[in-house]
Amino acid sequence: MKRLVLVLTLVFVLAFGGLVKAQEYPDLTGEELLVYITFHEEEGRRLLELFREKTGVSYSYLRMPTGEAVARVMAEGSNPRADFVLGGTAESHQALADAGLLEAYVPMYADDIPDYYKNPDGYWTGFYVGPISIMINRTRWDAEFSHLEVPTTFEDLLNPEFAGEIIMPNPATSGTGYTFLASMIQLVGEDEAGARTPHKSLAQEGASRIQRWTHYSNWQFSAAVR
Repeated sequence: MKRLVLVLTLVFVLAFGGLVKAQEYPDLTGEELLVYITFHEEEGRRLLELFREKTGVSYSYLRMPTGEAVARVMAEGSNPRADFVLGGTAESHQALADAGLLEAYVPMYADDIPDYYKNPDGYWTGFYVGPISIMINRTRWDAEFSHLEVPTTFEDLLNPEFAGEIIMPNPATSGTGYTFLASMIQLVGEDEAGARTPHKSLAQEGASRIQRWTHYSNWQFSAAVR
């Protein structure tokens, strides 16, 4: 069923994203899918349920961080358990494509998607954008940090007064955390990143800066002041 993987994923995208063009859905009654969901679980379930209504297919899913999904798919290799991975960051899908674990498929709406949101060879096509941002616990901020300016850049998080107050997703398991790390390196350049980046400073001073690394990001943020 491997060749079905991207076809199903992209039909979901068409239906959910309002980009549906006239088409017939396949009759998949009697088929059963296993899906690895790597973005918001509620939205993933909505997509799966919509596809079930259109095709008659049965499904089950596992929600996991992007890094874990990529590791699972690679470990399963030529004997995959899941039929497809739904969601996740572009680089994660590119890693799977580079490993020969994805089937190429160009959806009918591909021309509507900017080139930088899709793989030129059809191995992945984006259908949502999640901003990396800073979230603040306003109640605690007003009570304990009101004398400070609200941080507007990741560099601002290096303020010693935030020591032990930051929570962020772990780049080793979270696609969002990995994207944050990669973004910091791209922002300052690889040479300077080798010497110092906001993320490296945070990592080096983990005990005093990061209060907790999360397994994955539940929403679109990379750092939160508790």
